[in-house]
Amino acid sequence: MKKLLLLTFLTAGSFLFSQVNKNVNPKYLKAVLPSRPVMDESKKTNPVKNQAARFVPQKKQATCSPVLFTFGPNAFGVGGDVNTYKQNCLTYNKDLNTVLWTNRASPLWGFSGFTSGAIQSTWLNVASNTWDSMIVYRDSTNIHAGRYPGGVFFNTSGNTNIANAYVVGTGPTLASGNTWDGTFYSSRQINGNYHKVDASLDDNNVCLNGTAPFGTQSSQVSNSYGYAFLSSDIQQAGNTVFVSGGLGDLTYTVSNSYSQYGGTIGKATNLAWSHDTIVPGLYFNSNTGYASDNEGMRIAFSPNGQIGYAVFIGRLSTAFGNSSDSTLSPIVYKTTNGGTSWSPSSILPGFDWSLGHPELFKNVGKVFRNHPARQFKFYVNHGMDLTVDSLGTLHLVGTMTDPYLGSGTNLTVDSLMYGLTYQWDYINAHPIIWDLMTDGTNWNTILVDSLMSGELAADPASDTTAAYNPWGIGVTFMPYGAHIQVIRSATGGKIFYSWADSDPMMTGTLHNTNPDIHMKSYDVSNQMVTPSTNVTQGLAECYFHFLSNESYYDNVQNGWVCPLVYTMPHSITSPFNGSDTVDYHYVNCAVFTNSQYTDSASVYRTMGGVGIANHNSIVNSVVQNYPNPFSQTTTITVNLKQSKSLDLKVFDVIGNLVYTKNANGNTGENNFVFDGSSLQAGVYYYTITAGNERVTKKMILQK
Repeated sequence: MKKLLLLTFLTAGSFLFSQVNKNVNPKYLKAVLPSRPVMDESKKTNPVKNQAARFVPQKKQATCSPVLFTFGPNAFGVGGDVNTYKQNCLTYNKDLNTVLWTNRASPLWGFSGFTSGAIQSTWLNVASNTWDSMIVYRDSTNIHAGRYPGGVFFNTSGNTNIANAYVVGTGPTLASGNTWDGTFYSSRQINGNYHKVDASLDDNNVCLNGTAPFGTQSSQVSNSYGYAFLSSDIQQAGNTVFVSGGLGDLTYTVSNSYSQYGGTIGKATNLAWSHDTIVPGLYFNSNTGYASDNEGMRIAFSPNGQIGYAVFIGRLSTAFGNSSDSTLSPIVYKTTNGGTSWSPSSILPGFDWSLGHPELFKNVGKVFRNHPARQFKFYVNHGMDLTVDSLGTLHLVGTMTDPYLGSGTNLTVDSLMYGLTYQWDYINAHPIIWDLMTDGTNWNTILVDSLMSGELAADPASDTTAAYNPWGIGVTFMPYGAHIQVIRSATGGKIFYSWADSDPMMTGTLHNTNPDIHMKSYDVSNQMVTPSTNVTQGLAECYFHFLSNESYYDNVQNGWVCPLVYTMPHSITSPFNGSDTVDYHYVNCAVFTNSQYTDSASVYRTMGGVGIANHNSIVNSVVQNYPNPFSQTTTITVNLKQSKSLDLKVFDVIGNLVYTKNANGNTGENNFVFDGSSLQAGVYYYTITAGNERVTKKMILQK
């Protein structure tokens, strides 16, 4: 009976592939501007009924046990859509040996005066397994309701008593359910009483748009009516908590009636709040030369808290090539004194990303255009994140796409902000996750992995991918992507990447309907990486996940543990009702040991920089085949330090040899093009042998 059910599901999946390719392709020519929706989550309505038959949950055998951390009012309790990659909801403090999770408060507490805009923090000591929680912000009138929160411990160095620590939280506020009107900022000393509330301790600090301490920007924009929209990218450095966001002036407009936007940082030095402005930005203005992606500023600090980076995705005044408005690139500001001052010299003026990083064009603009991509920018629907390692190097991680280039023969950048609705077909081309590294002088790149499945949209009326979305809310759906994240170990010697992805061979669809959390790690000193691994294999579907800002070392497992939290509906429906209560599950099974760092990092040198030191071996790297999954052919790239004979062998999942090829390898890049058109769909393993060295990786063939 089980085999019959499985065969029926796979047959239905084959039909879904056909329909997606027919129905979605015309949408690839539609230019869309990403934005954060304003929803009144107090109006709980049922999701679209006719979607239920299209969502078939993936059945798994549990190998890792999640713990129910706490509850949230709905899937927007931490921000369950593609635009919430900026939040820092889960953090770890080494001195307290404790993880902290911040979300909109659970309605299951049942305390007097509960409002949907209350913000709670829940913490867990990973050694003693003791729990506690408290409310960190509550506007009892719910006029300025907290949304999209972020939270972090403020703890003096060396303090191990959690009672002496503070919880700091911040995020935007929603006025009467329909207008973003300011920012809440809270700093409360730990006073945990699990799932109980002392209203006298409510911290109701709200900075309305255009008011102190964050909103008065008369020195930076045309008048003082601007606002600072802190987006909850929050962390402690030294005796200061920093939080970043967007800067705007709603009264100052440029072409197309867009307002002025830029990046901003708020800070609480010894819990006294103040504000720094980093860079003003415009969608387009030839005088200032900046353009904003309207996503605000991101920040990250080194383990010692002294070296930090503020990253703003925008446009420099320099025009590259034949395009007068160029493209959006990372604009980087650096501090070497713990955020006391930020140097604009590290913007890297004159750096043309299109020429400086030709490798980033892989799988960009290949599928749905008859011309190659000319420029590229971050594709934020799959997320973007950053951290700083032990050497003070910034790691900026995400996927790349190209901007909308108009139509016909007029292939110029139509708008810096616009892109095509879909960029990849997830058969012949996939998004590639890149780690872009800089010390403020040069850039280097590591190819992390590629994504197997595509993000899901919100509106079934205009986008057929919404038909496969398991999360309904009202008459629409909750969009979500891979939510790419990067964190480091406490000392910064290890970097960890994560992304949420579904295996099309298991789900029967190309869409990210049943995500697992996939991870990979990079050793900074040895320039070695681990294979990609599914760290939640066997769990229920892991939606809207967050990693902590740091990992911790566990002596029992002899490895680095990366805490993570994911979202599931409190009451299982099909599709899930995003308006109803959700559960937040905590897992600590993402563990990396020293023995796992077996592959040389795939590093590209750019801008004449010294790059990253090569590992002492013949094989410099074996790049994961791309595309992966693939339908007919795929390319395997081997980088050699010296000329050596190469041997490629491909095995099926039960170990049968299905392909072999020998070649004379040359110093540098060597490419194998593997043709799997005569093979059956499934999982295959390929082994590259050069001298005494051997590397094995997995690839997926789809039909």
